[in-house]
Amino acid sequence: MSSTKAFLRRRIALALIVFLVLGVGAFVAKDPLRSWYEVATGADFSGPGTGTVVVTVQQGESGEEIARSLVRGGVTASFAPTYRALLGTNGIFYPGDFNLRKGMSAQLAVEALLDSSNRIENTAIIKEGSRASQIFEILSETYGVPVADFEQIEPKDIGLPKGAVNLDGYLFPATYSFSSTDTAMSMLTAMWKRMQQELSALNVPSGRYHEILNMAALVQREGRSPEQFSKMARTFYNRLESGMLLQSDATVSYALGTSTFLTSAAQRAND
Repeated sequence: MSSTKAFLRRRIALALIVFLVLGVGAFVAKDPLRSWYEVATGADFSGPGTGTVVVTVQQGESGEEIARSLVRGGVTASFAPTYRALLGTNGIFYPGDFNLRKGMSAQLAVEALLDSSNRIENTAIIKEGSRASQIFEILSETYGVPVADFEQIEPKDIGLPKGAVNLDGYLFPATYSFSSTDTAMSMLTAMWKRMQQELSALNVPSGRYHEILNMAALVQREGRSPEQFSKMARTFYNRLESGMLLQSDATVSYALGTSTFLTSAAQRAND
């Protein structure tokens, strides 16, 4: 009888050990098992996908919204594994358009969103001396934002100095990369911020931005070379300090809406 009880105790102990081992193994392998189950049931795709599809991440979108966009675009199979893959990252998802594939596993799709090389960037080249109206046209042609959207933005809307009467001269000329998530406001704000960074790097006090940019515009329009710029600026400042008129062809040209610094006597006589 005692031998039978000992045998039963050994069997029970062995069963408990097996159960414990299986339980630990299942816990350790829960993610692979869950992934296998989701692929088997069609809740997740198994590979890198095929073809191409553009997915847009909007500014301020939550992980839940991004997951739904991926499912809606056919990139991933269902919400649950996609959202779980998003929660499993500590990455920052930047807004913009991304080239992904259809039928991607949730994990690969999320990794692709974190890869900046998949971000679609259209560039717009803004040349020196461009007026705001010309910049609006370039940005509109490149990104499909109506010119009217740019035209309705006033200097105070993007934080220009109080003396600014329009946006001319305040948008830094450079090559920009925006996406379909950008608006007229965000583009122009970015260009003004870039101008402030450049002025700050040159140690220009923020209180003199308006004055310095106006003088720089005059000097650049009338000057033929950088070597002439400092002499011309000194001449203009001397005239201002002595109460003289600037007598600048650039100011006449700007007021008349022409693109040359050369003016006629009749144009200069225009009040």
